[in-house]
Parts: sequence; structure tokens; C-alpha cells
Amino acid sequence: MNDCEKLEQTVNGFCEYISSLPDENKAEATWGPKEVLAHLVQFHENFVDQAEALLADKEFGNLQGRFDQVNAQAVDSSRGVMVEKLTQRFKVADKRLRHFALSCDAEKLQVKLKADSKPQSLASVITMVEHHIRSHHRKLLRGETFVSHADQLAQTIQQFCDFFGALCEEVLVEHEAHFRPILCPIVFWHENAVAQAEAILYSEPSKVPAGRLSDINAAAIQSNHNVPITTLTARLKIANQKLQDVAELYDPDDLTLVVRKNGKPLTFTRLMDRLETDIRRRLIDLKKFVKESAMLKG
Repeated sequence: MNDCEKLEQTVNGFCEYISSLPDENKAEATWGPKEVLAHLVQFHENFVDQAEALLADKEFGNLQGRFDQVNAQAVDSSRGVMVEKLTQRFKVADKRLRHFALSCDAEKLQVKLKADSKPQSLASVITMVEHHIRSHHRKLLRGETFVSHADQLAQTIQQFCDFFGALCEEVLVEHEAHFRPILCPIVFWHENAVAQAEAILYSEPSKVPAGRLSDINAAAIQSNHNVPITTLTARLKIANQKLQDVAELYDPDDLTLVVRKNGKPLTFTRLMDRLETDIRRRLIDLKKFVKESAMLKG
């Protein structure tokens, strides 16, 4: 079975699943089966529109914003639209998408997920989209609607960055020598995880860091020794958003990464758990350090 046949089978299977649900399960919600369907339809139709525009040598406006914003737009546009209409649109778009993949040079035809995404071949998109639909199907069957591991990581990172944001300039300067060796490696490992995941997403070679963990962390500290704390926390937020995007596109249990040369492969779920646990532990230590430092001064 080739990739286009797999995609057709997966789309039909998803539509059959949605259609078989009781009416109450197809009702509009914040993020339920109908909203997942609308999200998938939007991306399918967007890829079709892009392919048609590229082949006709016309301008095309890509989807704008973060994935959560794009998903919200899809949900809003689906309000009042019957599920049957959405499944019909999904199948029509899928037929068109597979037509382009089979009738054109799918390796050379470059499309984008969103305006700020890297171009990738339609052939790789066919594979990615099939995985993505299958991932959503599994989550719905398991009763999951949100990516819990990614959500927990995002919450912990927000708390971590809020901690630094609440510190006055005097405290940041006074304790920079303590803060920087903690913050720099955290930012590095998040950006490294993004690089490894995006290499898989875009079918590109990845540069995996090599050496002892202590040496890699020391290099991360050295290379960022002049970067302001506020810039580092901003980079951490950006890296986290990109990890959220990856978790949206792939089933985190299916995606496997190697974040350090000769290291053990980790599922994306396991990696997010490790990152979240480390940051949460670091945050507890930092709060204790700042509190004890203030008591000593007092």
C-alpha cells in the first residue's frame, strides 16, 4: 500500500468513526470530535488550495498564527456546519490532494503548514497528514481531546518564566551567577528538542549534540554568557510553542528522538515528561534560593 492509499484509508476510517458517533457526541463543544474534524478539514483544504495555486502560478495566502490560533479559526468557521457536510468536504479535499500527489512531481511541489513554516514536499506532507489524522483518531478512541503531556510542560514553563519575570532587576543582577547556569542548559535542551523534532518533520538531517552531559551544559552556558535573562526566557517560550506544535502534528507516543549522540531513543511523550520534571524541580530550588537569600539579607 502506497502513501496515498494509506491516506485514503485513514481519512475514510476517520469519517466513518465520526459518522458512527451518537448525536450527542457530535454536538458542538470547545474541542470535541466535530472540532477535531473541522481542524483536519481546514488543513486538507489548505494544502489543496496551495497546490492548485502553485500549479497555476498564482499567489496564495497561507494560514497565519500559532497552531492553537489556526485551530480556533477552524472551529469558529465550523459553527453551524453539519458534521455530514464536514466529512463530505474532507473526502473531496482528500481526493483532490491525492490527485495532485499522483499526477504531479510530489517531491518538487513545495507547500507549507502555515505562513511561518518551512516549505516541504507534498510527498512528505501526505505522509505527515496521514500520521496526524491517525493520531487524532487514536486520541478520540481513548477519550483524549488535548495533549496532556504537552499542556503540563507548557504550564510549568510558563510558571518558570513568570518566576524570572517577577524578580526585580536588582535581584536578577545580584544572583545572575546562580541563575545563568540553570537557565542556559534548560533553554539549550528545549531548542535541541525542537531541532531534532523539526528535522524529522521536514525530513532533514539533524545535528545531535555529542559529548558528556556536563560538557554540553558548560558549552551552553558559555555560548549564552552575555545573553540577557529576559532574552533566554523569551527563547524558552518560543521553543516550548514549537514543541506544542510538534505534539499537535504527531502522536507523541509514535515520535522517537535521540537528543544526544549515543543516547537512548526517547518517545516525544517521555522527552516532554523529562523536560517538565527537570524544570519543575529547578523552579522549586530557585524559589527556595531566592527566599533564603532574602532572609539572609534581612
